[in-house]
Amino acid sequence: MIVVRGFEVQDAQPISDLFMRVYGEHYFYPQIYLPSVICHHNRTQQWQSVVALRGERIVGHALLWRSADDASCAELAMIVVDPQLRGRGIAGRMGRYLCDHARRQGMSVLTIKMVASHEWSQRLGDSLGFQVTGLLLDYVDSALCPRQRESAILGVLAFQAQPIPLTYTPVNAPEWIGPLQEHFGTVAPGFAVPGAEPTLTTIRENRLDVTLEHPTSGDAIELMRLPSKWLTHVQVRMDMNLPSVLPVLHRCGFVDTGLTLGTGRQWYWLLQRGFSNSSLQLHCPMARALQHAAQQRMALAKSG
Repeated sequence: MIVVRGFEVQDAQPISDLFMRVYGEHYFYPQIYLPSVICHHNRTQQWQSVVALRGERIVGHALLWRSADDASCAELAMIVVDPQLRGRGIAGRMGRYLCDHARRQGMSVLTIKMVASHEWSQRLGDSLGFQVTGLLLDYVDSALCPRQRESAILGVLAFQAQPIPLTYTPVNAPEWIGPLQEHFGTVAPGFAVPGAEPTLTTIRENRLDVTLEHPTSGDAIELMRLPSKWLTHVQVRMDMNLPSVLPVLHRCGFVDTGLTLGTGRQWYWLLQRGFSNSSLQLHCPMARALQHAAQQRMALAKSG
């Protein structure tokens, strides 16, 4: 019999041991290897872990990782099940437990990163009601095949209205934008308030992440100076300037890969370049549409 319950302090070491048993030293959230950190994050409620037990043995784990900027937002993450017990619906039970827990707390939205090489991960997100919104191609080194890159599929489960700030379909827009507008609804875009740093850049997992917080065509043109062979992921905050910024980024070789929710529950347009053209086994029609559109635009850019 499998029992799913909330985290208790004595669970920290067995949780860490479970991840080590499944992933060895290659899991991409190193915090999970430190029992004291697991306890700390659960004590502060930044993490809200659940475990699955078979008798006294922990055989599964999942958590809500609350946003540091908005406690009403969280990511459903760090889902693992003992390989000997997969296929028994344990991940689904933990996921439903946490989704129900989020609703009871009055959270506004959950996100998820589904692993493209794991069909069970994709089916889990679908069964819990997450809407696929974007792809992160070649996102991280694979935890199971260290010499390979792993792509992620972004999903959003909105408990409160989360309209996309795009009330029309742009010229030459990818086909996937219409269904997302229909699912989430739309609202008139505004102008992002200028901040201290218009272009944010970080290097993680052998990729360059760029965020344009109040995008202009000048900011987009400047990205042409980045080395073209780098794996680069760009997030453009969706506002009134989006229609003038996207064509510039396309000319720089970036291709559209969907939408993502960022800080303050703001929608961002995703673009990438420098990724491999490897085929992904995608379960969701939206994910397949995103990949197809990205491959088409990449082929067009190479031919031009």
